[in-house]
Amino acid sequence: MGNNTTVLVTGANGYVAAHIIADLLSSGYRVVGTARSQSSAEKVLSAHAAHNQENQQNLSMQIVPDIATPGAFDKAVQVDGITAVIHVASPFQLVAEDNERDLLIPAIQGTKTLLESAATNPNITKVVITSSFASIVDIGKGLRPGYTYDETDWNPVTFDDGKNSESGGFAYCASKSLAERAAWDFVQDRKDQISFSLSTICPPKIFGPAFTSPARAESSSLGVSLKEIYDLVGGAEKTVPQTQFWAWVDVRDVARAHVKALEVAGAAQQRFLITGGRYSYQEIVDVLRKSERIPHIVKAEKLPLGTPGQGYAGDFVYNVNNEKSKSLLGLEYRSLEDSVVDAAVQLLSLV
Repeated sequence: MGNNTTVLVTGANGYVAAHIIADLLSSGYRVVGTARSQSSAEKVLSAHAAHNQENQQNLSMQIVPDIATPGAFDKAVQVDGITAVIHVASPFQLVAEDNERDLLIPAIQGTKTLLESAATNPNITKVVITSSFASIVDIGKGLRPGYTYDETDWNPVTFDDGKNSESGGFAYCASKSLAERAAWDFVQDRKDQISFSLSTICPPKIFGPAFTSPARAESSSLGVSLKEIYDLVGGAEKTVPQTQFWAWVDVRDVARAHVKALEVAGAAQQRFLITGGRYSYQEIVDVLRKSERIPHIVKAEKLPLGTPGQGYAGDFVYNVNNEKSKSLLGLEYRSLEDSVVDAAVQLLSLV
């Protein structure tokens, strides 16, 4: 992949995709993004306006209203010059009215639809899909003390498990696992007919700042991880939240992983657990309290205290192995402090 490469990025208006697009543009790529509506597309173009200088349209947009519709990406993949795809678009919600309709079908069918479309363009040589630690972790085994998760692990959940679960979080995990399995099955089944290799990126809980600072009017519609930091520094969270998933990563490192997966030859046909390590919400609160970048009044009046120094990830909870991403992709990970403090400082303007 060189600087003349044009990359299609789906779900371009999302938290992770915005950082991926910024990384690509800064690295000299041209980008075609997809969004569900013209208004969303305009926001993406505005956010990255600095890279669309006169006579140099490095970023353009395509409208894809429903990613699960057959042929949804047919037009987008045929934009002149596209040789790689990063598929980020997928529903992310932890409360669903109908698990099958709201989570499972969009995630699985959206992935299949994207790959079907990509297969129609023989110039596409690389596809990178944003999967999740949710496709790795076996929720049924609980905290698994003494166990270390890596890329060889798979969440064993079935479609019916996800469909019938009363937990939106469980159903979301099912949607990510089943979508990633569908992608690998597609590539295996079509290996003699497609021109592209596949890489999947599997991040756990993602922290870090939004690419563009959210406006005050957007405080009620923040993504899950940003909303959690906002609730801590804004005083809405009166107690330290319980930790559900004990691994984390910075959004900017997730973006870098996607770009490196395009560039590193050895990343083809590989999945990557992208993680900065383990964390707990008590550790996040302690990090925010220790930071000189967080105003004293926020520490005194807003942040919950919990039990400082207690409840960090330890021998009672699984570990995670990120060696493959470091050795093969050359990733270097930000600290938890850099990640959550950067996000908190950005969000303080909304408090």
